[in-house]
Amino acid sequence: MDNKTISVSKLQEKLNNNERVFILDVRPIDQRNEWKIEGSIHMDAYKQLNAGDDTALDLVDVPDNSTVVTVCAAGRTSLLASNLLQRKGINAYSLEG
Repeated sequence: MDNKTISVSKLQEKLNNNERVFILDVRPIDQRNEWKIEGSIHMDAYKQLNAGDDTALDLVDVPDNSTVVTVCAAGRTSLLASNLLQRKGINAYSLEG
């Protein structure tokens, strides 16, 4: 996979331009309780993604014609998530930083 990433400023630009962006937070719930991106969807897939479970995001319902931006605490797990979604044919990026 490509390890496609998107910067915070580019994400903000997309949101400001009202582009269809689906933000998927894959962190454990305790981390999400510390901070979250407004409008993001949470799925605690951290353990599954890090275990290499290809079914970790099967329940995610991505809206048609949306860009998916995956989010975690450090960027590693969100890369796993975006790569998994890309393998399923979804336009997905991991948020940098």
